[in-house]
Amino acid sequence: MIMNKIKNYFIPSGISDQYINQILTKHFGLEPLQIHKLFSYYTYILKKVSNGSCDIEEYIPVHHEIQKYFFEQKRKNGKYLLDLFLKLGLIERLDYNPYTGEYCPGGYYNYSNNGNPHQSLSYRIPKQLFQSGKLYRMVPVGKKYLKKYVKQLNRMNFTDLTKCEEYYRKAVAKVMDEIYIEDCLDVRMILADMYSERATELGGITFISQEEWVDAKISNFNLNPFSDGLVDAFGERLHHSVVRRKKVFRPYHRHPDFPNEKYEIIDIVNSQPWFYANLNESLIEKFAPKCSDAIAIIKKYRRTSDYKRFKELADEGKMYEAIYELWEKKYGSPIKQRDVNDTETSYSEKLRKAAKEVTYIAFYANYTIEENSKSTIQDFEQLLLDYALEEGEDILEAMDKTREVLICKKAIQLLKDEFNTVYQMFKEIKQLNWKHLLPQEKEKKYARYKNTALLVQRIEAGVIYTQIVKDLHNAGINKVITYHDAVAVPESQYNQAKEIVINSFLALELNPKLA
Repeated sequence: MIMNKIKNYFIPSGISDQYINQILTKHFGLEPLQIHKLFSYYTYILKKVSNGSCDIEEYIPVHHEIQKYFFEQKRKNGKYLLDLFLKLGLIERLDYNPYTGEYCPGGYYNYSNNGNPHQSLSYRIPKQLFQSGKLYRMVPVGKKYLKKYVKQLNRMNFTDLTKCEEYYRKAVAKVMDEIYIEDCLDVRMILADMYSERATELGGITFISQEEWVDAKISNFNLNPFSDGLVDAFGERLHHSVVRRKKVFRPYHRHPDFPNEKYEIIDIVNSQPWFYANLNESLIEKFAPKCSDAIAIIKKYRRTSDYKRFKELADEGKMYEAIYELWEKKYGSPIKQRDVNDTETSYSEKLRKAAKEVTYIAFYANYTIEENSKSTIQDFEQLLLDYALEEGEDILEAMDKTREVLICKKAIQLLKDEFNTVYQMFKEIKQLNWKHLLPQEKEKKYARYKNTALLVQRIEAGVIYTQIVKDLHNAGINKVITYHDAVAVPESQYNQAKEIVINSFLALELNPKLA
């Protein structure tokens, strides 16, 4: 799909339109696809230079896995294309040992942190391709190739990490930039199934074959030299394509320094309820000090019997299971499960997922709208029954909307009846005015009922990055990635990392159940 917004390459300032047409195309005989790859490579290097991580005359290490996927799956052809760029003087490679001056045919290899050789060669853009006093110029990406690099090229200058002063979020984002997906039969089968499922939904796909699509997705997954990491202003969480990617791909995430190891995840069981159940003055002052007016509200309710019951379930990691049982008992039938055709997920996991959705609705819903509503649960149930007598697209759409409202009303009522003081605490926090905590351009989208999410996400992010990730780095475990409230490390470091995570929580006087 072609995006309407124009995307740009960032190329050396000395490469004019005339240079492209006369030198690259006519004199050197480069084809459009070759020029596309060259300009993408320039964009990658210029990003490194423009963000201050290196000087224009420095050679930049490019790991062989990034190099491999930068020129797509055919590493041999990619190498030949890079050799062509070198021969034509469009790129320069470090061909000597910078410490001894010894000539290195084929390029000088850098060593990774764990001592493995042959991890990366180093390249730079020839100085003669720059105009005096100007680093780069932007050139629109041709539509023919836009779809392949839309994420990388569009987000190059749109990260919010430059505004983040906290070191460890940036460190994790840098590691995520280096993550790739293992190109293996399992991954290709997953992608093939996704293609087939979508083709069935659409009555067939004609513009691209399954094999071509799978090859393109593998390439796009692993061709991400431009950071798309950002820290949101709301919950101060780190977002990245690695996080947004479907969970089914997580077992196949790899880091160039640990190419044969999968990432093992250390997660808090029932993390969102757990953070709510353990809110206290110390955590707010340390990790969300701008939300300190919530402290008095939390103190008022923390010692009530149903709050203690709520905390006990959360600490044991049984909150979602309890919500599911309470729902079935209260409403006489199980929570409606989504994705009923999903055959890959176990029955127990489906139940947990359904309960998790209901729990999130109860925590994050707009209580003011519900309390001002004159319609009852019974009214909406009656309406859904009446809809069963009619047919048509408009009726189906109305049924879906009615069902969503009904689930929301039931979720809120369940929380109110079973954990009333938790509900009252959430209600009061939702009445605080935290509009000033967001940047001015975000204030228009601010809504007070989102306060509960803002508070817990900021505490969660603070715990993860300024406590846990920091402790892992101090122990030498620095290829950490995060999935919001979970951390993941290479398999060989898992046991040590889990012990560190436990101790990090204990230092905060917390003891969650870890998965």
